[in-house]
Amino acid sequence: VSKGYLAVDLFFILSGFVISYVHQSEFLSLNGPTTLRFLGLRLARIMPVHLLMLAIYAVFLMMTTWILHIPPDHPKAFSGNNFILNIFLLHAWGFADMDSWNAPSWSISAEWFAYLVFPLITLALSRLAKPSQSLGVIVILMLSLTGAFYFVGDGALNWSFHHVLIRVFTEFTMGCCLFNVFKHAAPKAFAWDGLSCPILIIILAGLFLRLPDLAVVLGEVMLVYSLCHAQGFLRTALTNRWILALGERSFSIYMVHNLMMTLFKQGLSWSHYLQYRSPLLDGLMLIGFIISVYLIAHVIYQAVEVPSRKALRNILRQYLPDVSTSPLAISPQ
Repeated sequence: VSKGYLAVDLFFILSGFVISYVHQSEFLSLNGPTTLRFLGLRLARIMPVHLLMLAIYAVFLMMTTWILHIPPDHPKAFSGNNFILNIFLLHAWGFADMDSWNAPSWSISAEWFAYLVFPLITLALSRLAKPSQSLGVIVILMLSLTGAFYFVGDGALNWSFHHVLIRVFTEFTMGCCLFNVFKHAAPKAFAWDGLSCPILIIILAGLFLRLPDLAVVLGEVMLVYSLCHAQGFLRTALTNRWILALGERSFSIYMVHNLMMTLFKQGLSWSHYLQYRSPLLDGLMLIGFIISVYLIAHVIYQAVEVPSRKALRNILRQYLPDVSTSPLAISPQ
């Protein structure tokens, strides 16, 4: 659990793969309307929930400080300057000295940077017709990330407001390269279809044994590629309708969980829970927390995320119609 921040690295790698899967064919050459449409689609995906959580945090801060007279633990995190940076998704670009407002949104800020440079990444990678060339770029990117990791020298890849752009650029681009390998390699060029479960087990063991963060990231690169060919049990498990439902709501879950943690901690403090805690009560609290997060996220997903995304996409269709000709094109979630 203490190494859970490395799940974000898996997200960056997977994101590069999926965004390439959907949009790579649109950027074999640079085109203004196509670029604007792509960025509009991405904003429609992330901004409504992000702005909603910013507004909720603003109300929460006013209630706790003005009405309940409970100051925040880190007042600078909730400054007006950081609020403006959050609105424009710039708060993880090195302009702030700490995670601010809805702390998990740092990764959304980083992902927005990846979306901005994606057309240029794709234009560069489109010159690579052989899987070996894309694998070579992955090696270069991994070495670059390794060099930056040891140059920074803090011993962990948990970069969320300093050096974030290095983290997201290298890993997102590795995901783009993995799609190139997937697209150009012969179907049976790599017999990876049975390796997903063993790789996943090795990654979990590596987290438990506290292996170096970069070793886990390398495992995540292999995991994403192996999942392209997943069959059998893992494929069945990952396409289960309950798992898919969680996946659809995962963004709302991610964006709401930090506030729910704050509310739970405050509630436990007021109730003097720590005086009576036990393993059984702790387990019940954990279950209650998970259920609460899911229910709140489900409401946000149904009432905000889906309707706003559809509305913004309808507006985009009027002014910037879809020009994709990709035979791999899927609905860009």
